[in-house]
Amino acid sequence: MHNDSGGGAFVYATDVTGADLGTFEIDAAAFDWEDMAIGPGPDPTLDYLYLGDIGDNLHFRPAVTIYRIPEPVPDPAGGLVTQIESFNLSYPEPGSDSEALLVDPVTGDILLISKGNAGEAAHIFRAASAELVDGGTTNLAPVGTFPLESGTFVTGADIDATGSAIVFRGYNQVWLWERTDLDFTETFSSEPCRTPSTAEVQGEAIAFSSSGFSYYTVSEGPSPDVNFVESSLR
Repeated sequence: MHNDSGGGAFVYATDVTGADLGTFEIDAAAFDWEDMAIGPGPDPTLDYLYLGDIGDNLHFRPAVTIYRIPEPVPDPAGGLVTQIESFNLSYPEPGSDSEALLVDPVTGDILLISKGNAGEAAHIFRAASAELVDGGTTNLAPVGTFPLESGTFVTGADIDATGSAIVFRGYNQVWLWERTDLDFTETFSSEPCRTPSTAEVQGEAIAFSSSGFSYYTVSEGPSPDVNFVESSLR
């Protein structure tokens, strides 16, 4: 887990009960971290964390930054992470505010989803993994849009470990797609399933479990509950 804007460059390891398994300081900037994802990286034997410094409430940033680190081994002693790559991502038009990040386990591509305007649409963008260069800037390409009902926003996203299902979440909504194509354009043009969401004060985090389509959700704020939605889908 990580904090929102105003927090430092730290990630916090927990188990599913919320127990503290270590605090890890990241040797990176933290302007407005909004989401994180797990995905592939240069070493195929490791899992990597992608940390999204992607928030832009004032709609002024010309580019946002994703940090990639090898996933730390949980340890109550914590530690300092210095093995870091950074990828600057540029939108077709600057100023898009995003709180949702996912990394395709099949291709390694990064997807960002704008928070959207209530009653209008969220926009989905992709950065191809082959174009990511440490310290460089990659142009984001539009993938599609997602219409939003009045009063809803996209505040988090994830993709399952096989790459076959995607979830977006709002403050109190969850939408799920079964993936139908490699580049997602056909997937996001289809109607998602509305799936259960536990009532949360300000729900901003969602993550699939390690197998199947079950998922965890967490609210922003001090000492939130870790909620679990179990699915029979595989």
